[in-house]
Amino acid sequence: MAEKGEAPGAVLLIIRRGHDERVIEFGERALHVGLVDGGQLEVKTSEEAPPESVLATIAQTERGYILTPSPTSPPVAVNHLPVEGEALLQDGDRITFEGISAQLEFRVRRERWAHWKKALWWEHAERELRRWLRHDRTMRRKALVVVALLLGLVFVMWFVVNEYSLRVGIGELNEQLRQQERALSRVSEALDEVKRKLDLLASNVEGELTMAGRISNTYGPSVSLIEATYGFVEPGTGKVLRYAETTEGGMAITHGEERFQV
Repeated sequence: MAEKGEAPGAVLLIIRRGHDERVIEFGERALHVGLVDGGQLEVKTSEEAPPESVLATIAQTERGYILTPSPTSPPVAVNHLPVEGEALLQDGDRITFEGISAQLEFRVRRERWAHWKKALWWEHAERELRRWLRHDRTMRRKALVVVALLLGLVFVMWFVVNEYSLRVGIGELNEQLRQQERALSRVSEALDEVKRKLDLLASNVEGELTMAGRISNTYGPSVSLIEATYGFVEPGTGKVLRYAETTEGGMAITHGEERFQV
């Protein structure tokens, strides 16, 4: 049994009997009663305990919380130091009774024992969260490695595809250049043919003018080469087809065997 002593000067008695682990609220502090072996320890208010069973008292004073062992009790130690007379308790002090396999811990009071369970649950949740975060960081690192590998693979595939496309494009461009080169070669051959024909035509015209001039001069000394305007000869044979000349009577045109006076 345990009750709360809230008023200044309230006293808690530590006596024999007790059978479980619990937190005893006392003013602004609390006693954590450890597991008791054989039911040998209990904490009660001063009104409930017979004097012969008291092991020690804890009183709330102006100085703080004072532990006073009973003269008839086994030795009492605070933080493994024997207590002679009385001891001023501080937060976290551990109280041990020789001959009784139990230990009390003096600490800041908690609202309820459920608070400890909740705190333990939150502590467990925090550990789980940290473990999950560590696992999550590991998984994120692995995910980053996998993503980097995938990006590298995609880049390699892109490079290979683009290199193939580039090679195909260069091949097509080379083929187009070869086709253009062949077309230019054909054009060059055509131009050479045209040039050859022009040269042949020029030689024919020169022969025609020469022939026309010579024929024109047979009609009189007053007719010059310039007056023989033009003449045409048959290609390959040199035969005069027609020519025109200036005579005293006007312009004469000869075509084959016929002669016309204009």
